[in-house]
Amino acid sequence: LDRFDWVLPVFGAFLLFTAFKMLRPGEMAVDPAQHRVLRLVRRIIPMTEGYDAQRLFTRRGGVLAATPLFAVLVMVEATAVEQRGQISAGDLGLWTDEQIAPLRRIADFIRENGAVPAIQLAHAGRKASTAAPWNGGAPVLPEAGGWTPVAPSPIPFAAGYATPSQLAVEEIHRITRAFADAARRSLEAGFDVVEIHAAHGYLVHQFLSPITNQRTDEYGGSAENRAKFLVDMVHQMREAIGEQVPILIRFSATDYHPAGFTALIEVVLNNTDFNVDISLWAAGKANL
Repeated sequence: LDRFDWVLPVFGAFLLFTAFKMLRPGEMAVDPAQHRVLRLVRRIIPMTEGYDAQRLFTRRGGVLAATPLFAVLVMVEATAVEQRGQISAGDLGLWTDEQIAPLRRIADFIRENGAVPAIQLAHAGRKASTAAPWNGGAPVLPEAGGWTPVAPSPIPFAAGYATPSQLAVEEIHRITRAFADAARRSLEAGFDVVEIHAAHGYLVHQFLSPITNQRTDEYGGSAENRAKFLVDMVHQMREAIGEQVPILIRFSATDYHPAGFTALIEVVLNNTDFNVDISLWAAGKANL
């Protein structure tokens, strides 16, 4: 019977292939964009330089062209809402109207190939100012051509990283507004779904975690205060893009540290102003 061991995996692969074909948006009885029902089958993560989206099409275009087979929704990740929020200078950005047109090209390409275009808005916080991944990803200090990162508290990410500047309350307000403005620009660029990156030790996670947020004002201390940055952000984004656009949030489920957050998840999700559609949970801690 050993020679027939291949039958089950091949048959399983055939069923999976058939399921992917049936999930094509044009053949679905429920339109995921209109009914806010999203089937997250596969995510493709492009990075590009500056405003130019050419890198996506030269390196990922063939993969994206296969999205009718593999995905209903394609997420463009790590799109910075302000320049100092880029992980590296090679990250996408959406902090100015001039960046709408290059991203519209990406959104149109995704839609033309049968998937729903989605975008993840992010701010690196203290993890900002590194070399691009294809150049090693090491931190780049201001004196070497980088910039001074910002964070809830002046705690560097790791050895070799610059000590971040602690955000003043007025700066926090500007960043929450920057997320809302970037969400509005996302719709103008043709994206149907917006995700907030609140995981993996980036700025939103830095506010949520007591390891990285040691403030004593309204944005620090209690779980409710540490969640205020995110809750205010969601509220402003809803005002900017309306109730019909799905908002997703990507969380880290734990800090993997006894000093990390505990009851924070309940505080965030039970907040009446926390008007989001889907919460995605990932591993990842504040000091990763």
